[in-house]
Amino acid sequence: MHRRFNFVYQDGLGPFIGALEKLFSRRHPDSSTAPKQFRLATIVVTRERLLNDEEMALLDYFAARGEATAPLPFSSGFAKGMTKPFAVASRGLGSLITALSSP
Repeated sequence: MHRRFNFVYQDGLGPFIGALEKLFSRRHPDSSTAPKQFRLATIVVTRERLLNDEEMALLDYFAARGEATAPLPFSSGFAKGMTKPFAVASRGLGSLITALSSP
């Protein structure tokens, strides 16, 4: 069973945070020892042929966006704006590596 909670942090909530830690336990591993860099790969399975250069370039484009360290423009239908890649969304605390390297 999944429980959903929405919390808003405000000053003076120390006892409340302590109660949450008792209920859900402390974060493990804690933020000082948790991984900060993550490798991500996309596997493309095709039926009859390999991807052509244009299709590979599109995958490469999106992989590079995943590694970005600054907000990027996006558009989806009529909506346009700026999006936050992982490094920006994590306030620079984490990063993605999407490049494939051979040993």
